[in-house]
Amino acid sequence: MDTSNISDAKEIQKDILAKLLAVCEENNLRVFAEGGTLIGAVRDAAFISYDDDIDTAMLREDYDKLMEIGPSCFEYPYFFQSAYTDEGYYRPHIQIRRTDTCGALRHELPYVNFNQGIFIDVFPYDGVPDDTFFGRIHWYRIQVLKKLMSMLYSPIPPKNPIKRIVKNCLRPLNKVIKREKCYKHFDNVCKRYSKTSDTLTLISFNSKYRQRLLKREWFAETIYCKFDEMILPCPSGYDGILTSKYGDWRTPSDSGTFHGDVVFDVNRSYKEVVKDRKEERND
Repeated sequence: MDTSNISDAKEIQKDILAKLLAVCEENNLRVFAEGGTLIGAVRDAAFISYDDDIDTAMLREDYDKLMEIGPSCFEYPYFFQSAYTDEGYYRPHIQIRRTDTCGALRHELPYVNFNQGIFIDVFPYDGVPDDTFFGRIHWYRIQVLKKLMSMLYSPIPPKNPIKRIVKNCLRPLNKVIKREKCYKHFDNVCKRYSKTSDTLTLISFNSKYRQRLLKREWFAETIYCKFDEMILPCPSGYDGILTSKYGDWRTPSDSGTFHGDVVFDVNRSYKEVVKDRKEERND
């Protein structure tokens, strides 16, 4: 039985965020509130009404440094999760989790074999070419790699029967294509233009071509905004960043949660929750 609600989970998320902010400050890394968390910080000084998680993002150079030091900076109950630190994890970005809790997506719970504690997201801002032709080639390469990694490493069976057949056919490649090497190649492709382009985006996460293009100058300075009892670092160009994604972000709305049905438990580890679920199915 789930013993926690979203309010309990948000307190854990803020605890994880405080740990991330401390690590970044100690190591001179810049991190920013992102997405709905950024709206909450600059408009409401709190979580927006329909948000169920905390999103952060970093410029690629800082993100890569965090990737290097993260495993040694987050000790139990915190866990620095990436494709390189958790063998069952298949997403292409970092998540910081609390191992002593559960924050699992219900549809993943029966299938995945990775840390499913309550989490916050950390995404990389990558540069993209301004030229439309080369930009489209760059985007297609990333989409192909994302689909390949999903087919090879995601344990979630596709709903589409054709995709399910393709996934089963590709399964033997798991033994040929080294998982870590594949994710490393993906990261290298994503950051190919990060040092040369002044146009940025969350290209490793985006699903559409040239989706939400941002200007590097919007991240030139950091401002600090109240978020409940916390103070969050936010990019000075937050208006352009939020307008690019949400349009009229200043007008509150209720869009529903992004993640959907999440199994939250702040009192028990995800391992206990998974075990109970399996026992319930076997009864």
